[in-house]
This record gives sequence, C-alpha cells and structure tokens, in this order.
Amino acid sequence: MSDAIDNSLVTQLQENIITCSIGGIFFGIYVVLAIVAAYILLQQGLRQSLARSVLFALNVVIFIGQTGNLVAIIVSELKIMQSLGEILYDPTQALEHWEVAIVVFSRMNYLISDAIVIWRAWVLYDDRLYLRILLILCGLGSTIGVALDSAFVLKQAFSNGTGEATALTRIRVLMPVMLLITNIIATAIIALKVWEYRRSIKINLGKQTRKTSVERVLVLLLESGVVYCVCWIVSIISLTPGTLSFIGENVFATMLPNLTAIYPTLIIIFVAARRSYSELSINVSQTLQFAIPTSPYIVSQTSEPEARRPSFVAPKAAGIRQVELERHVSDESV
Repeated sequence: MSDAIDNSLVTQLQENIITCSIGGIFFGIYVVLAIVAAYILLQQGLRQSLARSVLFALNVVIFIGQTGNLVAIIVSELKIMQSLGEILYDPTQALEHWEVAIVVFSRMNYLISDAIVIWRAWVLYDDRLYLRILLILCGLGSTIGVALDSAFVLKQAFSNGTGEATALTRIRVLMPVMLLITNIIATAIIALKVWEYRRSIKINLGKQTRKTSVERVLVLLLESGVVYCVCWIVSIISLTPGTLSFIGENVFATMLPNLTAIYPTLIIIFVAARRSYSELSINVSQTLQFAIPTSPYIVSQTSEPEARRPSFVAPKAAGIRQVELERHVSDESV
C-alpha cells in the first residue's frame, strides 16, 4: 500500500515539475521578446505616434498578465504538492482563489492578443469597409467566447464538479472556436494583402527574385498567424475527453497562455522593426541622391534623345516606385 502511495506521489511530483519547467521555458522566451519589443518602441519614440504608445501599453499589460498567470500556476502546483505531503492539509480553498487569478490573467491576454491581431489586419485596408465590419464582428465574438469560458471555468472551480458545472461543458468549446475564427479571418486578410502586394510589385517593377522588406514582414505575419491558428485547433481537439493524457493537458494548458503572449509580441516586433528599416532605407536613399554632384557629362545627356540616355535611369525610377509601394503599405502600421 505504501509503495503504491509512494509511486503516486513520485508521479504527481514529476508531472508538477514538468509542467512548471515547460511553463518557465516559454515564459523566458516571452520575456526576451517583450523586452525587445519595448526597446524598439521606446527607441522609435512614443510621443510621435499614438499607435506606438498604445502598443507599448498593451505590451506592458500582457507582461503583467503573463507574469501573474505564471505565479498563480506555480503557487497552485506548490499547494497540490503540499497536500501530498500533509494528509490533513486541504488545498481546495487556496486552489479556488488561485484559479480565479489564472482565469483572469490568461483570458485577459487572449483578448489583448486578438485585439493586436485585429489591429494588424485592420490597418492593412483602410478603404474596404466590409473587411473592417467583419473584423469588428470577430472581436465581439471573441469577447463573448472568452466571457462564457471564464464563467464556466470559475463555476466549475467553485462547484467541485457538481452537475450544474458539468452541464456547461459544451460551452467551453465556444472560446477556442471563436478565437480560431478571428485569427483565421485576420490571417486570410494578411494573405490577401501579400497577394495584392506581390501583384503590385510585379506590375510596377516587373519580375523580381529578391523580396522587399515589406513582403518579408507580411510573409512572417502570415506564417506566424498560421502557426497560431494551429495552436487553437489543437486546443479545440484537446477538449475531447481522452485525446490527451492528463500530463499532456496540463502541459498544453501551461503553454497556451505563453503562446498567446508570444504571438502578439512578435507582431509588434515585426511591424516596429519593419518601420525602422523603412525609415533607414529612405534616409540612406535621400542622402545618396542629394550627395551626387552634377557633372558636365550628366548635363550634356539631357539634350540627347530618350533612347541614348544612360541605362541606370530606369532602375532609379523603379526604385522610387518601390519605395512608394512600401511606404503605402506601412504608412498606417506604427
């Protein structure tokens, strides 16, 4: 009997250590990205742009929420471990309180993450009202889904598994489904912009083998959006009983809040870094353009027919069109 108890204690301890370790690793990755995002936004200046100020504030709020979520998870695991060693200790009340903190912090980050995703797709199209209406509906759906899921989790935590909470089990699938739909639509809008941008580049500049900085950022946003959608698909599948083991459910439940914090932070970094690169490229181009002295040879060429002009004139004009296209895509970004 004691061997069975000892084995169960060892298994529980192993599961708790694995869960906390994986949560700590993903939190460490997020912290590095959050610091990078804050540094880039501060370097560009917050007073010059309302969008940068809002993104910086959201970055701080996500950091607070993610830190609070990790602390709540660690304390909950410690309370469970304490109950394994002390037979008379009942952690139920403490776990209920910390469950509230986990729900509040994690769901808050879900909503902020979706808000940043919607914003990123929103600013890409300022001339298509139907897309913005669709994004607004997605935001409302995500908010409703998160609110219902939060109510279910809290009701389940305080009801100790009674029938009233069990009857709400089907509601839990609403949140990941709504968040998935929102991210699929936002990612599809980014994919549409990638296609339109490539078509515009091909029409104005011809066939190019090298990707522009705007295209690279848009593709990164598209690829990261697809990965994030896959995470929510796995979340929906994991709600089916028996799909994941007990430790698998705990590990994924620990990873998901970190992933929802990492994704919007990556969006902030991609967009802000793209802005810095664009401004640097424009400044360098202007410096080189005005630094070239006027030579007698160039002056003498102005009176010659169009066919005899130097061959470098066309690439220069193409370069100007490329800068105009890139600035058109990123003017509303940050």
